[in-house]
Amino acid sequence: RNLGFNVVWVNPFFQSSDTVVKRFNKFTGEELKVKGSLYAMKLDGSCKPEMQDTQESIIVYTGTVSNMGMIPIFDLVLNHIAKDSAAIGVYPSWFKEQDSHWDDICPFNYTDENRSEIFEAIWRPLLDQMVELGFRGMRVDYGTDVDQTTLKMCLDHLNTKVENPLIVFGEALIPVDKDVRSVLASCRD
Repeated sequence: RNLGFNVVWVNPFFQSSDTVVKRFNKFTGEELKVKGSLYAMKLDGSCKPEMQDTQESIIVYTGTVSNMGMIPIFDLVLNHIAKDSAAIGVYPSWFKEQDSHWDDICPFNYTDENRSEIFEAIWRPLLDQMVELGFRGMRVDYGTDVDQTTLKMCLDHLNTKVENPLIVFGEALIPVDKDVRSVLASCRD
């Protein structure tokens, strides 16, 4: 707060994929085998092992942040789920073929037929949990490529749960060949 911040963002802290993937150290070129990307969440309601017994601590944290006049926000990753999430086997129609670039995730298949089911089974409970933990806003991962109908469902739901102001940020990854103004115009809706 003393540095002038009024919003504090927390990375995802839910259980990540156990899939081991190859990554490269961009400075040394060394090949690394890693698992547990923050953005390859299983979304089964469980926290990372090191966070298992800390729900009370998270509530204390968000309360402290709020009492200091700042707004705690969480990270919402609507585009995909961990490749080894149990939901993929239970609801295969909810998912697209795995993206070959990111080998630890599986993209959601937001069609008109399954969007509400996905929202009710995954997003509503997660949003409710985050509000119960004291968060009052969210950062939307890769916001320029999120299913806008699903995002609106999430925003409408949060607006019924969070007292104003509900703070929402969206990550904008804009390709070099795309006009920034057109991307910003699309985000206004």
